[in-house]
Amino acid sequence: MKYQVMQSKSSEVWASLMPNGEDIANSLHTYDLVATIEADNLDQVFEIGNIGPKSKIEQRLPMRSISVSDVIVDENSDYYFVDIVGFKKLSLPSKIKTHSELEAWIKLAQGE
Repeated sequence: MKYQVMQSKSSEVWASLMPNGEDIANSLHTYDLVATIEADNLDQVFEIGNIGPKSKIEQRLPMRSISVSDVIVDENSDYYFVDIVGFKKLSLPSKIKTHSELEAWIKLAQGE
């Protein structure tokens, strides 16, 4: 299964010690799609994003190791954020219903 990894450009988001799903969802416009990782599940995405193997990572932009507040999107367009322990499903802002709408919203918010 392929998973997309999104990381925030905002140090306020990715450095948060207490991630909050609502804050992350409302800050998705500060995130970039940095990589696609081939893995069997979220735990494996986390492992590969931290220790490899690099052959399972298709990097699109410079990427940090996967950590708290990063967002992982599965093939069903379900969004999860890395919590202090494990992962939590992310609810998109109410005005966004599909992955395509989210991508358009992010581009608009980033001024593209």
